Amino acid sequence: MIQSWISWIWTNIILKFGPAFLAVVLTQKFIEVRKPKLEMVLEGVRSNSLKTLTKNTGRSESRYHMWRIQVQHIKIPWYLGWLIRSREAALQCKADLTFYSSKNSPQFSMQGRWANTPEISHLAIFDQMGKVLYPDTVNVAHNLPELLDCVVKFDNDKDNMAYGWNNEAYFTNGRNPNYKLEMGTYKVDVRLSGQNFRQFTERFNLIVSEGWEGTSLALAKDPD
Repeated sequence: MIQSWISWIWTNIILKFGPAFLAVVLTQKFIEVRKPKLEMVLEGVRSNSLKTLTKNTGRSESRYHMWRIQVQHIKIPWYLGWLIRSREAALQCKADLTFYSSKNSPQFSMQGRWANTPEISHLAIFDQMGKVLYPDTVNVAHNLPELLDCVVKFDNDKDNMAYGWNNEAYFTNGRNPNYKLEMGTYKVDVRLSGQNFRQFTERFNLIVSEGWEGTSLALAKDPD
């Protein structure tokens, strides 16, 4: 009796509806893996120079080192790589950064600036303030990471300060007093949001030292 029931279930249910059920499961898995799935990693420190115009000397150039965060897609699992070649692009990505002291006291928050978006100084004057209030967003395509500016430290400054860097920096020669960071340790929360993925936050540890060589930005191992 039991064997006949098993045979009936196998013939009338599993063989008939099993392939359709499996197809639904695989399709759902395919859709999920294709969705944007981002992560934040460190690019490392980069050197550059900020060129400005002054009343006394005309053209001025300040060397600095910058720490940036790389936003990229998480790799597709190897066992699905043969079927799914890429993820969908993450659309209209926006970053917000909040800096805390080592004792978790909020220092300041700022809107993030994507490194490949136009610099404020290259825009028409009537467009500049709009980009300060509403910075450009970016689309993060698969295998095409985007870089997010975070912290800058000028090589020749004697006060040992570092500064948060975004579009507002271009109005203060890169040294925004509202985003000033004295020597010490900080925590930086970076919240990433966009159109077609769930927003998430990553925490980084920042050490501001006397020189740029001792200054560092690292992914926090323990977010708490």
